[in-house]
Amino acid sequence: MNEIYSRKYLLPGLGILMLGIVGLIYFYFDAQTKWENYEDGLYIETQAEITYYNRTRNSDGDYHYSINYEYIVDNVTYSGHTTQNLSNVRVGTIITIYYNSENPNDVEFNLNFNNYLYYTIPIIALGIGYMVYPFVRDYFSYR
Repeated sequence: MNEIYSRKYLLPGLGILMLGIVGLIYFYFDAQTKWENYEDGLYIETQAEITYYNRTRNSDGDYHYSINYEYIVDNVTYSGHTTQNLSNVRVGTIITIYYNSENPNDVEFNLNFNNYLYYTIPIIALGIGYMVYPFVRDYFSYR
């Protein structure tokens, strides 16, 4: 394998790998901060009811979500809207949310770091795969 050929895959692969690692670190610290805010009492757990749910599919086959919800804090009803994919919800479903005690309109749906892994691990795997592809291909082509 020549030097130019290996750089053709190595440098972009390293870039993709670094993007995945930086994303993983960012998401980790973001989730850690949210969890610490929850433990310190800034975010408070409560229940919200889904009041509107719509899932559409675009021409590429991707789903898009539009979800409205309501929750009560100190006898005041708040409403919110999200486009996140909240699994297994329909109108009337009760979900757990975390609202900011200083600003009840500020809501988090999940304080769990594991959900961020779904975004970053594939990027890391893609970067590694892109870097090793020429070596694997050459290995199997010589057999």
